[in-house]
Amino acid sequence: MSSSLLLGKGLPLEVQLRWRKLVTAEVCVSCVFEEPRIFLGCGHALCATCTWDRSRRSTGGSLCRLDRCPACDAVVTFVTRLKPPTAGYRALSLDGGGVRGIVELAILRHLVEKLDLGVEAHQLFDFFAGTSAGNRL
Repeated sequence: MSSSLLLGKGLPLEVQLRWRKLVTAEVCVSCVFEEPRIFLGCGHALCATCTWDRSRRSTGGSLCRLDRCPACDAVVTFVTRLKPPTAGYRALSLDGGGVRGIVELAILRHLVEKLDLGVEAHQLFDFFAGTSAGNRL
């Protein structure tokens, strides 16, 4: 990890040492604003936004990897898939039953296979709605 990503860089040494020892599940140790959702093996916790900002990702990918804790520089192995902070809500609406429902499922399966993101169809959406058989899918 680049030393520029280490939290507290540029602060007095005493403050840096205290910051590295701070372990809390109440606030993100990076931004100190959001509730942490990512808990590292060293005891520090990060919010999803800071994890996204401080992680390594493949181009265009949502798979985030942290090799070192940004607070204490401890070696951690953490990999998770996060929705990009700029992404909006992802809704899926399916309409109809009978043959229309079967066709919708076939198209959805084809899309998931072609996208090849390594996730199931239900993980691509935040909200589902539908009528008739589309409501049950």
